[in-house]
Amino acid sequence: MGLDFTPLIQSISALRRSIAETIPLLSSLSPAMAETVKAGIIQHFEVAYEQCWKAMKFCR
Repeated sequence: MGLDFTPLIQSISALRRSIAETIPLLSSLSPAMAETVKAGIIQHFEVAYEQCWKAMKFCR
């Protein structure tokens, strides 16, 4: 049984897309909306981090 990297790849892709789409627009958002968007990006990071951690634990 091999390790399926699909969830890890998808979570990293989602993080990259959210950062790439947000950086140019962040300064034009209201403070409350910017905070909400940042929270979403942090959530994408947390998911990617967890997927990385699971992959590393499996490879030990």
